[in-house]
Formats: sequence, C-alpha cells, structure tokens
Amino acid sequence: MAQEKKRKLSIYLIKESYADDELIVPKSNGMLEYNITDDIGELGALYIKTDYETVPQWADFFAGLFKPDDINLKTKSARAVLILNIKNRKMCITFGHAQHLLEPLSVVKNFGLKVALNLGGETSLRAVDKTSLDLIAIQSKEQSSKDVAIDEFNFDFEMDILKSISVKDSEELNTVSGRDAVSICAAVTLDRLRDFLESVLESYNSDKYKEKFAWVDNICPERDKSVINQLNTTLVERIINKDISVWLAVPEIIKWEDVQGFTFKRGKSQWLSKDIHLTNWIDEIVKESSDIDIQFLKRKKVHLYDVNFNHYRHWSVYQCLNAEIDFNGNKYVLNDSEWYCVNKDFVTDVNASFDALIESDINLPVYNKMNEPEYNKHVYKKNPCSFALMDAKNINMGGGRSKIEFCDLLSLDNKIIHVKKYGGSSVLSHLFQQGVVSGELMLNSAVFREKINEKLSEQFKFDNASERPDPRKYEICFAIMSDIPGDLHIPFFSKVVLKNAVNRLQAFGYTVTKKKICMQ
Repeated sequence: MAQEKKRKLSIYLIKESYADDELIVPKSNGMLEYNITDDIGELGALYIKTDYETVPQWADFFAGLFKPDDINLKTKSARAVLILNIKNRKMCITFGHAQHLLEPLSVVKNFGLKVALNLGGETSLRAVDKTSLDLIAIQSKEQSSKDVAIDEFNFDFEMDILKSISVKDSEELNTVSGRDAVSICAAVTLDRLRDFLESVLESYNSDKYKEKFAWVDNICPERDKSVINQLNTTLVERIINKDISVWLAVPEIIKWEDVQGFTFKRGKSQWLSKDIHLTNWIDEIVKESSDIDIQFLKRKKVHLYDVNFNHYRHWSVYQCLNAEIDFNGNKYVLNDSEWYCVNKDFVTDVNASFDALIESDINLPVYNKMNEPEYNKHVYKKNPCSFALMDAKNINMGGGRSKIEFCDLLSLDNKIIHVKKYGGSSVLSHLFQQGVVSGELMLNSAVFREKINEKLSEQFKFDNASERPDPRKYEICFAIMSDIPGDLHIPFFSKVVLKNAVNRLQAFGYTVTKKKICMQ
C-alpha cells in the first residue's frame, strides 16, 4: 500500500468576534471563491488570488546586462486562504504566503504555541524561538539535530518568553511548530479535514501542557480587552512623563551588519541613529503631550535603513515599545505589541527573594547629584585608607571575557562593591551580571587575581594571588544610587536577574548584600 503524502498545513484560529469571511480576509471580494463541503455538510470556503507578479530581487544585480521588463523577467505566484467552520469556531489554512491576506487582529495569538506544547512530548523539542525580557531585548532561535528537552536550549525560565516551538508529537509521527499559527506536516486529505481540525482545536482547549511545561505560565499573554485598554492608557501617561519603566527596542531579529541606522521620519535626508531611544522620539516627534494616544503610537513609525542608505523596513512605534506596569495587583510587561501578565506566584517568589537580600552595613555617603565616576572618586578621596578605587580599571583577560571590571570600590574589610545609578532594567542587570563574572574569576583565576593586585596599593592586595581565596571572608555588595523615596526599589526584571546572580554567588560561598545610596 502506497504511503499517504504528507502536507505542511499552516493553521490559524480566528477570534470569535470575527464572524464574517470578509473581516478575516478583507480582499476576499476580489478573489476566486469555492464553497467546500464534506459528508457532514458545509465545511467552509476557499479564496484564491492568482494575479501576483513581481520582479525577482536579484535582477538588479545584472542591471548592466538587461532590463527585467524587456525580457519579461517576472515571478508569478498564487495564494489561497481556506476558511473553515469547526465546532462553532472559524479556522484558516493558508497556502502560498497567504498569511499576509489575513486581518492580523482577527488571529488568536499564541494559538499555535499552545497546540504544539499540548501535542509535543517533554523531550521531543527540535527548535525554540525566544525573547529575553530584559531592556536589551535579545532574540534568538536555536534548533537541535535530535529530540531534546527544553533544558538543552539554555532556556531561562524566569527571563525568557517562549515565542515559538517545534516538536515531535507524542506518537512521533508528525512535526509540529507553533506560534500564532500551528504548522503541521500530516497525511490529511480534504474529506478528512474536519476531523483533523477538530482534534487540533481540542488540543488548543486542553491544559495538558501544564503537566510537562508548567513554567510556560510564568509569563502569559493578556487577552482581556478591558485590561489592555487600561494598560495602554497607563502606558501613554508613562511615555508623557518619560518614565524609565517604558523604553524602545528593535522588535525582531535583524542582520546588524546590513544596517546603517534608524530614523523616526522617512527620507534619505534624515539623520540616522545607531539605535532607538524613547526620549529622542519624544523630543523629535511629539510636539505636545496631548498628541499621544495608542493610535498615534501605532501610526508613527521607526524606519530602518541598510548600508546603502535604502529604506529597508519599518515598524510602528507601538511595536517597538517595551514596558513594565503594575496594575490591579498584577505585573504586566509590554513586548512586541503584546501585553503579558506575569504569574502571581512567580512575582511573589522574585519579590520575596529581593526583600530577603540583606542590607549591607557598609557606611557610604550620599551622592548629592554626582554621577557614578564622580561618586566613586568622592568615596575614595574621603576615605583613602578604607577604600581602593577600582572604577574603570578594566582587567584584560583575553578570549570572550576581554575586559573585566573587578568592582568599583574595594574596602579594607573585604567588601567588593559594585556601584550603579538607578536606571532601566538593562542598566542594573548588567551590574548584577558583572558581579557574577568578577566573583567567579576572583575564585577560579590566579591570573585575574594577579592583575587585580597590579592595580591595588599594598594594604588591599591578596596576600598570595596564586592561592584561591576563601569566599566566606568576602561580601559582594550591589550599591544603587537612587533618589526614589523609601527603601531600595528596582525594576521587576532586574530583580529576576539579581535573584539569579545572588543564587550563583552564594553557591560559590560569598555573602551577597544590597545597598541604597541616597541622593541627600
């Protein structure tokens, strides 16, 4: 018996409020339409668009040889959308890049991700697409040559959002990939499509994934429109006030070697910036605070230009916005135009860890509007017998860790102090990661200790740099300059990074503390 042909199907679930096909595929009136039926009755409708003609992108490479129109050099293609009625829900299957024909707002977000998680086995992962929720939104996609568990992808269950996943189903018959759409390679025919899609919808409605991937719910997409509207109202208020809990970041992976720069206005005469910053956008684009609303944020663009100064692509400002907002007792994060609600238990655990971190008893003066270098020098000059100044005295270690800053201040009683002025998540996260790197190197590298000694006066040096020091005799203190009244406060995701840093440093044997440096 001949083996049935497998087809790759890209399946979308449509929101219940989109009942008409014309709302799902706005251009459906100008497309060929075929009604689809099966043994049970009406199944749905197929919409086909056949008039796509484009000049291949590579043609301009041969511009000196010919003109594409003269030799009729065109790529022709057809696209189709199959809209189906399945158990009182509408589902779509797209063919030939027809996902661009769908109204984006009609699609249920993360439908495919949930289906893939429910169908996949715990150790059957093939690829993971993730985004870090730090201020520097690091995005990555990793794949494996064999079925593995999520641990093999270096996934941070506390800091990473799982955007898409590829798995083998529990019977190891089909490969399933999912984000908004679920992509399945399966042996299915039109007469069996209804049963097949009913099983897919059943997988979406199941909570079976929680048994295998419970950590996924640490960070969940927010779907309540009333909550989203209130979050967006708060977002606008924060932007107007230039609150540091809101920032801009490029929303997707790009080839930085192909990028010349960014601008907030399209045109080659515009000055290009190497990165995008919210304060720059406000100063350049927003004339009055009353101009800003969500539609304004969605309408205004961030433009990217390639190395030839050609306009390459653009995103809405809203898509580039990131934010952390407390609302109704929950923590919400805006990332890639989506609001995420952070699991309450996860928030409680992170906050408890931060609160439990002891306050250092070290006596540090107020900073009185000084910047970090000025403050570190001030502490040293005020107490030269008690502190060694190590700020900006980088140690060259070669390899991936080329330049390491040991600390900002080192006290005579073995307090290793890292100082940073309060800022957004990435600023403080970098501080905590720096503490882990230098703490690990101090214990494990005699070369690092020797180079530290070269920068220290005699009373602060290691007695014997070749011997591994006892970490129990050292305190690593993270000192943050802040003018916010009350106890020390830092952004939520910085607390997550700090929690991980403290765990690692305490595992080495260090005492770890925090310290608020007041302005006055």
